[in-house]
Amino acid sequence: MKLAKILLLNDEGPNSSPFLAFWKQLMKSNIGELYTITPEHEMSAAGKGLTLHKPLRLYKRVIEVNGEKGILYLTNGTLGDCVVVAIDLVIGSKPDLVISGINRGDNTTIDNLFTSGTIAGALQGVLNG
Repeated sequence: MKLAKILLLNDEGPNSSPFLAFWKQLMKSNIGELYTITPEHEMSAAGKGLTLHKPLRLYKRVIEVNGEKGILYLTNGTLGDCVVVAIDLVIGSKPDLVISGINRGDNTTIDNLFTSGTIAGALQGVLNG
């Protein structure tokens, strides 16, 4: 049976404790091929911007989360950039599932709909998937 390709995104950057806890649980679950990418710095409230006029960098880092090792990709761009880079360079194809988040805060107001990096990651996943 073919495992699902799962793309996990987070706009809070690689040091977000809720993100790391969620990532650890997904790694333990072994529910599919897990690909994880975040901006190298927090990009909350950056919206659905894409980087067009400067080079994007892609880093590969092995991270241990409570004894579990996983590969984390980082970019110097937005969460929208993360989706595009992951599909084009990391996975090489469209994922079966895009998970954007987990967040420290909520995304429940109309303002957040247009500014949230987490929502932007989900939208970019839909647009590219």
